[in-house]
Amino acid sequence: MRIVRYQSHVEAAANLVDEAAALLSKASDTDRSRTVVLPGGNSPRHFLPSLFALPLDWQHIAILPSDERCVPPTHAASNEAMLERMRRGTPAERSELHSLLTEPAFHPATLKAKLLPATLAILGMGADGHIASLFSLSDFQSGATIALHRTASPDGNRRVSLSSDTLCASEQILLFLGGRDKLAALERALSGDASVASLFFSRRPDCSIHAYIE
Repeated sequence: MRIVRYQSHVEAAANLVDEAAALLSKASDTDRSRTVVLPGGNSPRHFLPSLFALPLDWQHIAILPSDERCVPPTHAASNEAMLERMRRGTPAERSELHSLLTEPAFHPATLKAKLLPATLAILGMGADGHIASLFSLSDFQSGATIALHRTASPDGNRRVSLSSDTLCASEQILLFLGGRDKLAALERALSGDASVASLFFSRRPDCSIHAYIE
């Protein structure tokens, strides 16, 4: 596992985008369309502008949220809406953005055949060690055949998330996180605590983690 710690989110974001660019440029040498899984929340705003500005072959890249709140696609809390706003007017506008809630093709079998496994998954982590919208150990079930997992956040809000198997099947995985609470959660997860992140790292010890203090 590669863990790089930075003083600021600016430095962390720049290095994460550099690594993502190298991975996606290498993947573009194949004929297969690529899927990029992207997180929601506030942290992606640090790196999405630079990522979406990359001169990639975006028309052959599909964007898939890692998870979504069960709200209308125009809602301020919608991850899909955030991704749509961030890519507007950028080279990434040529990509195909898929919705976890309204995509008619999201029957699990069709989803897997069309979009998965992802070429690259960029994920975040919560201060409680959750990843995507997988909050509990029961959410993180290995061997599940479903691509989507219906769950609820600790505040009771309904969500849908890519399943643990779907996320772990991604060819390359990068994590982006920061702040003292999340850094403390990262250290606990690495020590093997009972968190989703700890299980995730045990299944994908090859992921790269970009963590910032600020």
